Amino acid sequence: MTPHGPSEQVLGMTASRLEAETSTHFGGHAADGGVCLWVDRIHLALHYSALDIYVASEYASTSCPYKAILRHERRHEEVARRHLNGYIEKIRSALSSLAIPKARSPMFAASLEAGQAKVQAVLERLLEPIAEKIRGTMKEAQAKVDSRGEYQRVRRQCNNW
Repeated sequence: MTPHGPSEQVLGMTASRLEAETSTHFGGHAADGGVCLWVDRIHLALHYSALDIYVASEYASTSCPYKAILRHERRHEEVARRHLNGYIEKIRSALSSLAIPKARSPMFAASLEAGQAKVQAVLERLLEPIAEKIRGTMKEAQAKVDSRGEYQRVRRQCNNW
């Protein structure tokens, strides 16, 4: 089953895998029975670990259909990359949340490891709704590229298809 419909032939595909890498730098000091800690800096990198384009092997790479399909799939790639840019400010806003302990309002924890785990849970709670939104709106944006009209436009680019 494909999103193209039961009678449609899939001629190309763009497969993407979005990954997030975070590194959190803490400050802190020992306190009675534990540690007071805060977040000095958070680095979050969103990137595609894979953004692979496939074109049906029945088409020679020099053929008109291959090139037309490839152009269509490159639009998917462009949508995927551009789509992330729309979330930069939402992510920045989440990472400036008052729920994240800062030097002026540190968090007390029994140990450094326990405090770091608490902060990680806060970060996940703040960022997961944004990640869900990214995934949902990405599907919608990609579906617009895969409209019936777009498929007809791609097919009209070449004679004798």
